[in-house]
Amino acid sequence: MVSHPSEMDLNVAEPNPRAFRKSSTWPQVPPHEALRFCRQFLVDLLSRNPAPDTPPAGAQGVDVVDLVRHLTTNSRMAEATLTGPPPRLQKRLAGLNLKELLVEWERSGTVVERALRHSHGLAGSLLVTDVFTHELDIRRALGTAV
Repeated sequence: MVSHPSEMDLNVAEPNPRAFRKSSTWPQVPPHEALRFCRQFLVDLLSRNPAPDTPPAGAQGVDVVDLVRHLTTNSRMAEATLTGPPPRLQKRLAGLNLKELLVEWERSGTVVERALRHSHGLAGSLLVTDVFTHELDIRRALGTAV
């Protein structure tokens, strides 16, 4: 029978180092590789849209173009933080259509991945989480099961 400690035995001020110990035997994927995979998957998925200048029909109010604009903006902010300001675009991101956003995201994402390749710690982890989360949003909006 498993015994449960009483409330008196628990000290919330003391950290439990065992709770954060890595227990997976799977090799960790570096953030720059995870970013590349997720970005390339989404760019490929959205490039197959028959009319990339037209926003894909989204479910439940999700605007796929706005999500790609958000991901591209985050990539450009990371690029500026890691390597300096990105090159000026002829148009602001707000004026770009889906096809143009995907091209800019590819350019910026490649710069960010290159900069993250030699970084350590949590650098890039937030970007990976954001891209993966919005990948799920975009798949749901497009009705993509895979």
